Amino acid sequence: MSDEQQPTTGRRPWWIWAAATTGAILFIAALIWGPWWIEGDHLYDNKDRLVPSAGIIVTGFRTMLVAIGAGTLAGAGLWYTHRSHRHAEKLYEHAQEQFAHAREKDREQAELTREGQVTDRYVEAIKLLSSDNVTQRLGGIYSLERIMRDSARDHRTVLEVLAAFVRTRAAKDPKSAGDPPVQKVDVHAALTVIGRRPRQSAWPLQLRNLDLSWVDLRGYELHGLDFDMTTFDHSDMAGCQLAGSSFERSSLKSVSLRGANMFFARFYRTVLSQADLSRAILSHANMPQTYVHEAKFEQANLAGAYAASVRGLQYDQVDSCLYDDTTQWPEGIVDWLKTRAAEEAAGSSEVEPPATS
Repeated sequence: MSDEQQPTTGRRPWWIWAAATTGAILFIAALIWGPWWIEGDHLYDNKDRLVPSAGIIVTGFRTMLVAIGAGTLAGAGLWYTHRSHRHAEKLYEHAQEQFAHAREKDREQAELTREGQVTDRYVEAIKLLSSDNVTQRLGGIYSLERIMRDSARDHRTVLEVLAAFVRTRAAKDPKSAGDPPVQKVDVHAALTVIGRRPRQSAWPLQLRNLDLSWVDLRGYELHGLDFDMTTFDHSDMAGCQLAGSSFERSSLKSVSLRGANMFFARFYRTVLSQADLSRAILSHANMPQTYVHEAKFEQANLAGAYAASVRGLQYDQVDSCLYDDTTQWPEGIVDWLKTRAAEEAAGSSEVEPPATS
C-alpha cells in the first residue's frame, strides 16, 4: 500500500521523530560550536587570543546556518504540501469516478423505470383505443400522442397504431356510397395527432409506408405531410387540403380527389391510375414519372405543373383540364398542342389526338 493509500491515524513513525530530534540537536550544536569547528583558525591570533573580527565571523557563520535551515524547512514544507496536494487530487479523482459510476447507475435505473412507465401507459392507451366508448377512444388517442412526444423510440409504433386505427374506423362502407360524409371525431383526432407529430432535426414530418386504403378522408386538412410510399387505393379524399404534401412512390389507385387542394404537391413515380382528380388544384405540382392512366382531370387546375414525364396521359385528359403556358407537358402532347394551335389559326380543326406511354 502506498503512502497516499495509508489510513490517516494522526501519528508519525518513530524514526521520523528520531530524525527530527537528531537534526535539531545537530543544528543547535553547529549553531553554537560550528564557528570554532569550521573557522577556528581565523578566530585566534598567534597568542591564542580572539581576533577583533571574531564576532563578525561567528555572526556570519551562524546567519549562514540559519538561512540554510530556513531554506531546508521551506523546501520540506513545499514537498509536504505537494505530496498532500497530489493525495487530495487522487482522492478527488476517485470521488469523481465513484460519483460518475453512481450517476450512471441512477440514470440506468431511471431509464428502466421510465420505460416501464411508458409501457404501462401504452398498454392502458391501447385498452382505451379499443373501447366502444368514443370518449375513452379519444383519451387513448391523446395518451398515445403524449407517449409519442415523451419517447422518441416509440414514434413509429404509435404512428402505426394510429394508422391502423384510422383504417379500421374510417373504412369505406359500400352501402353508404353517395351519402354525405360522416366525420368521426375519433378518426379526426387520430389524423390530427398524426399530422402534428413532433418535428425533429433533419427529420421531416413523415407518414411513410402506411396503408390508408379504403378510408374516408373527405374534407380533412392534411397540409404539408409526407405520404411517401403510402397506399391510398380506393380511398375517398374529396375536398382534402393537401397543399405541399408529398406522395412520392405512393399508390392512389381509384382514389377520389375531387376538389382536393394539392397546390405544390410532390409526386414521383406515383400511381394515379383511375383516380378522380376533377376540379382538383394541382397548380405548380411536381409530377415526374407519375402514372395517370384513365385518371379524370375534368376542370383540374394544372397551371404551372410539371407533367413532362407523366405516363399514360391521353389527349382527352389534357383537353378536359385547365392549364397555362407554364404547364410542362410530355413532348408528344407539346407537339400536338402546337399543331392544334397552328390548325386552329388556319381555320382547321382536324387534328389527330396523340397519346403518351
